[in-house]
Amino acid sequence: VLFGHYDEMVSRYFGEDMTYMDLISHGDIWLLRYDFVFEYPKPIMPNMVFIGGINCADSA
Repeated sequence: VLFGHYDEMVSRYFGEDMTYMDLISHGDIWLLRYDFVFEYPKPIMPNMVFIGGINCADSA
């Protein structure tokens, strides 16, 4: 119900038997856009890598 439109996209590119939840659950590494200043503390797994600041623009 929640990921219906994602399921269609995943099925198109990864095969009919693959769903969005299958794709997410088999991820070897998760790249998370996360800034420690604005987020609450939360537990992390060893395969999670924080890459905060990727959407910041250079000052003019």
